[in-house]
Amino acid sequence: MKNIAKSACALLLLGACINDKGNYEYHDVNSITISGINDAVNDPPYLVSVGDYLNITPTLEFLLGEERDTYRYEWHQMYGLAAPYQTVRLLSEERNLSLEIEGSMRQPGIYYLMYCVTNLTTGIRYDHVFRVMVQNRISRGYVVLHEPSDASFNIDLIASFNDTLTHYHNLLNIFESGLPKTGRKPLDLLCYYDRTAPSPYDTDERLPYSVWVLTDKSTDRVKTEDFSYMPDYNVSKLSLIPAGMFGSKELVAEKMVTSVVGENPNSARVYMYFNGSWFFFNLAYTVYFFDQPLNVFPDDLTATPYKASPYIMPVSYFGAIMFDEDQKCFTLHQTNNSDMYTSSKIYCSHKIASSEPYFPWGSKGYNLLYMGNRTWNNGFAVVENTDSSTCALLQMTVERNVGARQLARSFFDPSLDMRSVKFFAYHPTLPYLYCATEERVYKILVSTMSVTDVTDQLVPQGHRISVMEFLFVRAPRSGLLTLATYDPNGKAGENGELAFYAAANGTGDLSLAKHPASPTGNGYQVDMKWKGFGKIVALDYKQE
Repeated sequence: MKNIAKSACALLLLGACINDKGNYEYHDVNSITISGINDAVNDPPYLVSVGDYLNITPTLEFLLGEERDTYRYEWHQMYGLAAPYQTVRLLSEERNLSLEIEGSMRQPGIYYLMYCVTNLTTGIRYDHVFRVMVQNRISRGYVVLHEPSDASFNIDLIASFNDTLTHYHNLLNIFESGLPKTGRKPLDLLCYYDRTAPSPYDTDERLPYSVWVLTDKSTDRVKTEDFSYMPDYNVSKLSLIPAGMFGSKELVAEKMVTSVVGENPNSARVYMYFNGSWFFFNLAYTVYFFDQPLNVFPDDLTATPYKASPYIMPVSYFGAIMFDEDQKCFTLHQTNNSDMYTSSKIYCSHKIASSEPYFPWGSKGYNLLYMGNRTWNNGFAVVENTDSSTCALLQMTVERNVGARQLARSFFDPSLDMRSVKFFAYHPTLPYLYCATEERVYKILVSTMSVTDVTDQLVPQGHRISVMEFLFVRAPRSGLLTLATYDPNGKAGENGELAFYAAANGTGDLSLAKHPASPTGNGYQVDMKWKGFGKIVALDYKQE
């Protein structure tokens, strides 16, 4: 729709000229007609999301030709939903608009914008008002923590909206977040439902969902809706660990692992690893805010905590298997629902379970190379026997009111140097374990423990591996293998890649996944592979 709107002052000047036309020499006004932009009243708003670019190329018609005069072009964000509009900020001084949606337009809602063309010869201004609707397309998707250099980090999002996936770069800048990132090395990310988010002391209305960012200097949460940050979002505000328990060390989590998946924010359970100890955060039944180290035993609570391995295997509501680095054996943190009312139950036990069909629980001859989950109900450990240097895959779970239960034991082919393996990913439904060094990826059929090198199918030439895992429950299509690689000789901040692979049912062979799994009605389907990151350190799936 065409729109010609002249400023009030210009109209008054023009009216004065008409009333006094006997005294002046008159020239035709080079009026301007603006079109090619949706109208605020008669047309729908432009639909965008935070991080998108709004591109508008208006059509300008000059009554006497554009060359006759000179012009100033302005794009303004307006305050209010009706005239008279007041400017919030100047967005651009270009003739055409290319606007990244961020800053004061970062919240979902309707925004009014105005395009202004001023004839600098006559001083007359022509305005056109239109609407922009910012949608919340970033409530869910893959949150990616990566480092563009050794002294900072960025957070990107592969947003899942309807059937599409969109890569949004550097959310902290888009939202103008105050989260400290300069001079900090990123460690990990964790996303889960949590009624204490973003802080138990924040009484503002908020979404009960935690997004934790772990670095070597601090452990912080950000608001899930806009990635904003305040000092009260630090993990120290959610901890009752006595001051001075660890001397002068500041509370900085090296790892955080959640043990409950679901959408009930009152059931959050999280384990935090700090200074050789595991701590428990629990909102189900009895509340514990990272209180005491778990790696002590109820019969001697005054004893020095044993050194716990940084690996842990939590199982739903029933507990977690840990590892005693001092005694070289497994321990149990039992968390049966009714038992949680007794504070002594939050500590560990060496008595794991009486059933030992595959290996002795009390064995003190292990070097633990890795331990983690396959699903929320079971997990696995990779151990080296200190007496024989053979390596084994131990599968296990935790049962309510029983303790840990063994599921299987298999021995690795000795030709594979397990000490060089840094990443383990056990398919949640198929009998395939994928493991990787920094440069090579192997597929292992667990029933026979046969090994196949699949590096050439997955790792770009010259790249190294920085992340490999299954996001087995929180993410949709949980059977997709996540693989992050980077080129050590590439340009910092742009040398990382992220890809997702689907495993074939019969063979475990990996192929690049597509989204959605089948094309939509309009033919949309994309490869689940993205570039433009720094070295990826961690990722998780955000649902809110």
